Amino acid sequence: MRLEVRRFVCATRGCPRNTFAERFPTLTHAYARRTLRQTEALVEVAFANGGKAGAQLAKRLAMPTSRDTLLRLIRSTAVPPRKTPQVLGLDDFAWKKGDRYGTLLVDLQAHCPVEVLPDREADTVVRWLRAHRGVKIISRDRAGTYAEAAKRGAPRAKQVADRYHILVAPLRCAQRYAGSKA
Repeated sequence: MRLEVRRFVCATRGCPRNTFAERFPTLTHAYARRTLRQTEALVEVAFANGGKAGAQLAKRLAMPTSRDTLLRLIRSTAVPPRKTPQVLGLDDFAWKKGDRYGTLLVDLQAHCPVEVLPDREADTVVRWLRAHRGVKIISRDRAGTYAEAAKRGAPRAKQVADRYHILVAPLRCAQRYAGSKA
């Protein structure tokens, strides 16, 4: 692509810039190496295929680029703001089993994680719930910590025990107990 631009000279004395070039904000960003349309296409390729496979596809689409560039495009893409989920799943997980635990918050309507909290303390969950008003239903395990956190952080939210902790966990516990007695 060849683009001819006009160059302007600043007539003001003491101006740190002597010349100015014409900009094309709908075509490309300043100092960019590719057009906005090509960048959008490469971002789509990067999100669909990742680094190495995306680079191979981009080469076949006559937009050769490296896998590192595709990964850089993924990292530089702004994360769209999420609205507060109405149905929230709360559960703990082990960062290091027996040593450190965290809390996973999941949007149960969108089926995607919302946030990972660094611990499983009630105060941390309460702070998150107070900062994100609008949770109507909280699905949690039967632990008292999360019951207390839900009660303090979102007092109007309905609390329900999730299916796994009602059906599967007691069965596994009973099977382990029966296996240890035999």
